[in-house]
Amino acid sequence: MSRSLQYMLIASTLTLLTIGFSQARTLHVNCDKNQSLSFAVSKARSGSVIMVSGVCRENVHIDQDGITLDGMGAAVLDGSHGQDNLEGVLIIDQARKTMVRNLSVVNGKHHGIVVRRGSVADLHNITVADHAQNGVFVMQNSQAGLENVYSRDNGNYGIGIIQNSSATFVGLIQATGNANSGILLADNAMADASKADIESKSNLNGIQFGDHAVLFTTATTRIFANENLRDGLFLFNSGTLESAGGGYIEARNNQASGARLIGNATLSNPMGAGRYVFEDNPQGIHFDVQSSGFFVGGLSVRNNLSGIYASGAHTLTVISLPDNPSVVENNQAVDADLSFGTRADFQGLSILKIQCDATVLIRGNVTCP
Repeated sequence: MSRSLQYMLIASTLTLLTIGFSQARTLHVNCDKNQSLSFAVSKARSGSVIMVSGVCRENVHIDQDGITLDGMGAAVLDGSHGQDNLEGVLIIDQARKTMVRNLSVVNGKHHGIVVRRGSVADLHNITVADHAQNGVFVMQNSQAGLENVYSRDNGNYGIGIIQNSSATFVGLIQATGNANSGILLADNAMADASKADIESKSNLNGIQFGDHAVLFTTATTRIFANENLRDGLFLFNSGTLESAGGGYIEARNNQASGARLIGNATLSNPMGAGRYVFEDNPQGIHFDVQSSGFFVGGLSVRNNLSGIYASGAHTLTVISLPDNPSVVENNQAVDADLSFGTRADFQGLSILKIQCDATVLIRGNVTCP
C-alpha cells in the first residue's frame, strides 16, 4: 500500500472518530486512566452527558449550552495540580442549561466553581472544599440552582452570589468552616430559599447580605446560622432578609451577635408567618445606624448576654400575636438597650429590663424607665 493511501485511510478514520465523538450523547471519562475531562468537554455538543470517574487533576471550562457533568457520587475535580487556575477549578462561562451533579471540586488556588457572564447552571449533590478563595461563586448576571451543596473550609466565602445574579436553594445547603461568611449575597443579588434547609456554621459570619441583596423564605424554609466566630446573620447596606411567606430562622451560640444590621439593612416578618430565634449569643440582635426590624409575631430574643441593642436604628417594631408570640426576655444584662434616636414600637409583649437614652422615641405597651 502506498504511503499516500495510508495517510488517506488514517485521515478518514480520524474524521469518523471525531464525528462519532462529537455526536455522542453520553460520554465516559475515567481520569484515573489519564483521560481528560476538559478535552471531553471541549468536544461535546449541546445535550451531551459526560459521566466522570476518578480524580481529575485539571481545570475545566464550559462555554457552550446544554452540557451535563455527572461525577456519579465519587469523582473528584482537584485543583492542586501545577497549572494556573487563578479563576476557578470549574468555570461555567456564558453557558446555559448546564448541569453539574454528584461531583466534588477541591483544592483550588482561587475559586472552586465559578458561574459567570450570564450563565444558567444547576449544581446538584456537590461538595466544594479547601479553595483559596470562594467555594461556589455566582457572578455577572448569572443564575444558579443549588440543591444539596456542601461548601467547607474555603479561604473566603463558602457560597457567593453577587453582581445582579440570582440563586435558588433547594434541599440541604451547608457552609462550614469558611474563613469569611458561609454564604454571601451582595450587589443586587437575589435568592429564593423556599424549599431549603440552610446550615451555616463555624464560619467567620454565618450568612451575609448587602448592597441591596434580598433573601426570600417560605413556610418550608429553615435557616440555621449557629456557632459562628462573629455574627450569625450580618446585614449591611440595604441587605434584606424577609420571611413574608413564613420560615424558621435561628441564630444561636455565635460569638458576637445572633444578627447584626447596619446601613439601611432590614429583618422583616411582615405577615406574621415566620419565626426568628436569636438565643444564647453575647448580643441577640444589634441594630446599628439606619437599620430596621419589623416583626409581626414570631420573634424570640432570649438567654443572650444582652437582648436587643439599637443605636440610631431607623425603626424597630416588635408585635406579639396570640398564635405566634414574640418574646424578649431572660437576657442576662438587659433585654433592650435603645439609644441615639432609635424609634421603637412594642405591642403585646413584656420587656422587663429596658434602658433608653433621652433621644429614643417609643410607643406601645412598653415604655422607657
